[in-house]
Amino acid sequence: MASPMLEPATKSPPKTEPLFASITLEPGLQRGLDRIPVLHLSPRVQSILVTLLFLDPPPSQLHIEMKNSSSRHVWGEDRNVTEEQVEKRALKTTIPASLLSADEYRIVATSSDETVATYDYRVVTP
Repeated sequence: MASPMLEPATKSPPKTEPLFASITLEPGLQRGLDRIPVLHLSPRVQSILVTLLFLDPPPSQLHIEMKNSSSRHVWGEDRNVTEEQVEKRALKTTIPASLLSADEYRIVATSSDETVATYDYRVVTP
């Protein structure tokens, strides 16, 4: 009687960190360091999903610009806002993580050169 063959144990894949991070930002000026939203950015993260909330329904077209604490332009885009986004008063966008470092950032949403909303947040890295 032949002995049963044992199959080699398979290694489970190593646990990896997600390749994206997300943050939800509310409009308005945040006072005090403890009130500014913080995004913890791992070196493995490739994209940041940012959800911008609006107090009022946003206009159908927006220009979104992000600057760092030195007021240097970091990222920007023009967006057509869908009816669903207007109803939900929320807009999701993706920012390449490679553009961010440990710093404070401000995102400004404008329409026809008028500020619609301003968002502040801080990025920390390990």
